[in-house]
Amino acid sequence: MVYVLDEKGEKIKLPSGNFKSRKENTVERDNKKYAEIWRQEWEKVTNRHLEKNGRTERLDMRSYERQGKEELPTVHMGGAALGLERKGIQGKIF
Repeated sequence: MVYVLDEKGEKIKLPSGNFKSRKENTVERDNKKYAEIWRQEWEKVTNRHLEKNGRTERLDMRSYERQGKEELPTVHMGGAALGLERKGIQGKIF
């Protein structure tokens, strides 16, 4: 988000007390073409640290499909949903 400025270069204050702003992609992480590169680098760093700490697990950034696996990936629930499920409360799956 970037602030909208008036003719004097000052931030414009709204009646709510917040400053007027608009969404603007200001960093490269908002560009999806870099996702594959970042995932590959994350895989390298993570696997290096796993090996360094004597762990046998390895991270593979490829999708199950690209790995040739037929299993379905899990759905990330988040902490709140997981807590409810542990209490026996079933949430909706979209």
